[in-house]
Formats: sequence, structure tokens, C-alpha cells
Amino acid sequence: MKKMILAAVSAVILAACGDEVTEVNQINSATMEVVSSVKDLPKCSEENEGGQAIVVGENFARACVKGEWVALNGSGDADFNCNTEELKDGSGLKIVCNGDSIGVVLNGEKGDAGKDGKNGEDGKDGEDGKDGEDGKDAVVSSDTLENDPEREPISLDSLAGYSQKGPFLKGSTVYLYELSDGHTLKQTNGNFTSFITRDDGRYKFTARDLVSQYAMIVVEGVYRNEVTGKPSKATLRLRAISDMRKHSDANINLLTHLEYDRVYYLVTRGDSTNKKLTVKQAKRQAQRELLKQFHIELDGNADAEDLNVFGSSDADAALLAISVLLQGDGSETDLSVLLTEISNDMEQDGKWDDSVTKAKIADWAMNADLSGRLDLIRENVTSWGLGTAPDFKNIVRRFYSKELRLGVCDGKDVSKGTVRHVSNTGSVYHAALYTDTSGTNESRPERKTRFVCDDEGAFKWRVASDLEKDRFDWQQENTRDGKIFAGQITGNAATWNADTIRYASKAEIYLNRACVNYIENTEFVPDNQMSSYLCTADGWVFDVKANARTMQDSRDGNEYVTMVVENAEWMAENLNYEIADSYCYNDSVENCNEYGRLYTWDASMIACPEGWHLPSSREWDALNALAVRLLEPFDSLASNPLKSTSGWGDYCVKNDYGKCIEIRSGNGSDMLGLSILPAGEYYGSGDSRGKGEGTAFWLSGNFGDNDWASFISFDVVHRVGAMGAGSGNKNIGKSVRCVKD
Repeated sequence: MKKMILAAVSAVILAACGDEVTEVNQINSATMEVVSSVKDLPKCSEENEGGQAIVVGENFARACVKGEWVALNGSGDADFNCNTEELKDGSGLKIVCNGDSIGVVLNGEKGDAGKDGKNGEDGKDGEDGKDGEDGKDAVVSSDTLENDPEREPISLDSLAGYSQKGPFLKGSTVYLYELSDGHTLKQTNGNFTSFITRDDGRYKFTARDLVSQYAMIVVEGVYRNEVTGKPSKATLRLRAISDMRKHSDANINLLTHLEYDRVYYLVTRGDSTNKKLTVKQAKRQAQRELLKQFHIELDGNADAEDLNVFGSSDADAALLAISVLLQGDGSETDLSVLLTEISNDMEQDGKWDDSVTKAKIADWAMNADLSGRLDLIRENVTSWGLGTAPDFKNIVRRFYSKELRLGVCDGKDVSKGTVRHVSNTGSVYHAALYTDTSGTNESRPERKTRFVCDDEGAFKWRVASDLEKDRFDWQQENTRDGKIFAGQITGNAATWNADTIRYASKAEIYLNRACVNYIENTEFVPDNQMSSYLCTADGWVFDVKANARTMQDSRDGNEYVTMVVENAEWMAENLNYEIADSYCYNDSVENCNEYGRLYTWDASMIACPEGWHLPSSREWDALNALAVRLLEPFDSLASNPLKSTSGWGDYCVKNDYGKCIEIRSGNGSDMLGLSILPAGEYYGSGDSRGKGEGTAFWLSGNFGDNDWASFISFDVVHRVGAMGAGSGNKNIGKSVRCVKD
């Protein structure tokens, strides 16, 4: 019986040309089994799905597919397409897979096996069969395999393709390096050079004869930067390894570049089980591993050399997405260093373990998405006039969503309205827990940022508003008494209202109680105050009726309405007590009865009744501040709460050129019941001005010297939050309001 062995990692003993097969072992380097007949094929099951085998004597390979061994007949799409060819000298068979000779089966010679070394398998102990020496069935060396003399060369009519980051510019250089075989990927002396002569990065090599079907293609030059839309400021070098039988058009891009070192390692060193892969297998595995680092899942097995940033497939979009992510706002040098680091990191185990860099890229990608830059980047690519860029936004969104551990905002993985924090410690937005705001300061406000899943136009994350992030999944007790508490993220004053959380108004914060629907129409007197407030549908309202009182001036019997405001009791009317240096407007008693008297500074010092005083500017300011708080939210056109609801004239709103464009009323809302009227001024000798025209002045007890006195003023255009203060001639008569001591 003749014996022969397959030159591979493990020994295979079989028969050729009718010889008996005595033992079958797997060819580890090609995941291929060789058997003597169909009946010797192992059972096709889930465990060996996709495996292939050669039956001696057949000119095709078989693949295990769905429980059956299917004949490939040289046209299958599986990873191996193999057959056997008899060597020209008749010394055995050659196993050819996808055009590569992966092993040689030599016919054995007659020879007795060693006594302890059956069939030369372990001839170490055999007396006459040392290491199978006399049986001529030793394993053929790897050198014999790598230097297979019957390897078929390949002749190309031409080789062309696109060189892209964005497209490389005219003048960029393209190199073609011939590789000796598919086992060592060693370079030969067959090296060729070409140049890019088109705006789209297209290169072309004319007819070439290559010693094998494998070649390395390298491009070096200036490229179009899709992030900036402009040419790069420095050159970049990218490479690709390609099977020339399959690719007469082979593109060079970031994927071909990043997979290169990993492919080389898998082919020449092997995978995690030390199994050396074919180039096709290695490229498929390297590409899957690479895409996985960017959380990309694709249907099908598109080769990296087929992808194009102007293509329309999901794989093309993935290429553009990765190109954008790695470019970011970095320089060409930054990109080159990053590509080298990724390639080196993935070479041996197929993993990119630099979580810090990934987090930085994810932060950039999320900010680019939130600011609308991804749309601008796509417009940049399209604006070059070389084709339409595929929509890559969802791929970028998936990357940063996964990398920052937010989850994918798609309505399935994460539903609309969900608010999340970034738990990736490498991100500037990192928070250990949803409520964690530790380390937050003016230089690190990002730690309080939270993100909400929204579907405005398309599902995507956006920055959550303060209320959204404070309110989401809050376990705070739903109090119904207007209790105010701090928001869980922002610390802003918040309250429960209508079974949800909202922020408190300035008035509610000031009063330390919220006006919520549960206590509507309820009176409230704050601690340390005398004023009463009513909860209405519009919020807290100063209760004029509840706070109104009266007082009688014992000096002349005049009775005045007063108003308790906070802890002070104010006259709600102008003083009308007649003393020296006090006047009626136009010397009319009727005006005094309606507007009160007008006093000089010296007269005002003794005008108020006993137990009352002329208010200071601080007291006036406190009054105005309360009015502003109670009218919040307000705008610059809101009516002044201190002014009466009638008696004020209209005024003209002018444009920048002084032209009147609108007539508005100067009346107020009289929210505090103080009914301030435009009483005007008295200049002496019967000269009075401003009554009813929109001006009112009140003397203030702040100061008065020989010539000047302080006063508070309102005019027709004074809106909420606008109260004048100044000083003027102390002999001009102005109104007086008194405050109880």
C-alpha cells in the first residue's frame, strides 16, 4: 500500500490514484478535510457549518451547508473554492483553493513502517522507520509550500480604482507592490508607480504581469477633508491589500488601510487558535472586527476595496462615517498618528482597546450632531461635484450612543422621552449616577448635562432642558401644599403642580411657597410678613382687599386708604395736609382733592402725621422689587404694578430714526393697590407742570442740602421694573407718600 502525506500544519495520510486512505486529519491552515470517498465525509451539522472538504478523485470541493455536503463546482461563494490537480511529474496531487496552492499530497513509496512508529506518524521509536524516513511520508516543509513552483501568475489588462479619504488630489502618487504569494505576503522586486490625474482620486496602472494574484497598493498625497470641505494641509499615506483576480478595480481608503496589519497577521501568524487564514478569510475577519469597533453591523460581505464615499450602500455610508469620526477636527498629523495607533492595537487580537480616545471621538461626534455639523459635512462632500454622499448620520449616532453608553435612540432600544446620563468615564459629560453632579464647577458645567431621546424629524439624542433632566424619573414625593424643593440635577427651585414637576417663579421663591392648583383660591401670609396673597390660576396675587386699611390724620381729620405691603404700611393716596410751602396744582382745590398737595423739601420734612415718615429710596426700591417679582414672568411692555389703571396719558413708540410707529397707553396694573397718579410738579408763582401728562414725583427722605433734594419719579413710559431716582431743586413742589413707623 502506498502512503502519502499533505504538506500542512498537521499531517494527513491518504491515498491518491486509488490508494487506500489510512487516516484523515484536518488541514488546519485551510479548515479543509481530505477523505478518500463520499461515504467518509463527516456528518454535516451546526458545529462544522461552512466547513469544506476534498474527496480524492473529484475536481471540486464540497461545503457543509444546512446539513448537506454541497458540491461547489468551482462557482461557490463560500470562503473556500477548492479542487485537486495532479502534479505534472505524477508524484502526487496539489490542493488549490481560490487559485492558491495550499498544500501538496505526495505519493508514498513502499516501505515498512517502524515497529513503534505506525505509518511513520510517530516514527521516533521505530527501529527501521525513524521519523517515517524509509516510508518517504514525512511532512513537506513550509518552505516547499510557500515556494510552490506551480503557482499560477496573473496577467492584468489594467488595474484602477479610487483613492479616498475624501478623494486624493491630482498629483498624488500611487504605488503597486507585487506580493509573492498568499501565505507570506512578501514583496517581490515587482514594484510600479502611477499618479492621480483626476479630481475624483482615480488612479490606473496599465497592463501588468504579476507573480501572484495578491498586491499591495499605496497612495500618498493631499486629500479632500470632508469635515472642513477643503484640501488637507499635509499629505496622508493609505494602503490596501487586494486579490487581483477579484478586483481589477480596487479602491484605497481608510478601511483598506486599517485592516492591513490585521490581515497580514492572520495570514502569516494565525488567529487566536493559531490557525493561519487565507487572504480572503483574513480580510473578511479583519473587516468584521474593524466595523465592530465602531458598533457597525452590515448585511453581506462587501470588500473594503469596493467601498466608495460617493456610493449609496450601507457599507459606503459606514466608510464615510468612519472617515468623519477619525478625522474630527484633528490635523493630518493627528489622523496619521491615530491610524497607526489603531492598526497597531488591532494587529494581534482584532480589538481597539483605547477607550480614552474612543470617548473623545464620541464626544466630538455627539457635539457635531447636536450642532448640525453632520449635515454640513455631508454637504461638503456633495459640494465637490463628484457625487452624492451617502447619509452616514445614523452610523455616527450609533457609535457615540454606544460608546458613551447612552443606548441607541431609535424608539426601540431607547424610547422617546428617555433622559440619560453619560456613564463613560472618559467623556467630559461623565456622571457616575444620573443624579451625580460631583466635580461640577464653572469650568466643568458638562457634568450636569443630560440627554433626551427625541424624534423631531428623526430619532436622535439632544441636550435635555433643565426641567426635562430634573423631572425625569424623579422619586420626589408629590406634595400638594406648594412645597418648594431643589431640582435633582440643577438644584433649581421646583414644585409639584397638576401631578407633574415645574420650576417655581420668582414670587414663589420669594414667598417660599408655590401657588399650585391644589391650593388655588387659598390665602397665604408668608412668615415674617403682614401681607396676604391669593393663589390664582395666574399665580400669587397681592390681595389688595385683604391688605387694605384706613388711617385718619388727627391734624385735619382727613382719612386715607393705606396698604400693608410686606412688613410696611403705606399710604395708598398722596398726602393732602395743608402747611406752609405746600401747593395745589394750578392753585386748584379740586386738584388737591384728587392728587394731593405738592410740597417743597423743607415742607416734606414735617408733612407726615405723627408715627409716619417720608420713605427712603431703599423703601421705594423694596416696593418696586416686590412688584417685579409678582408680575414675573413679564416683558418690557408689561404694565407697571405701582401705577394706577387710569389717568396716565398715551405715549409714542419711536423707531431708530425718531419716527413714531405706535401709540401705547401709559396706564399701570395697580397690582399693589397704591394707585400712583401723575400729579405733576409746582414751580412757584402758580407755575405747575406735568399733571395728567404722565409725570409723577415723590420726595424721598434720603437727603436734602442747601439747594438739592432726592426724589423718586415715574412717567408715562415707565414700565415694570422701571422707577426713576434722582435729585433736583428742593424748592420745586412734589408729591408725598408716608410710611408708618
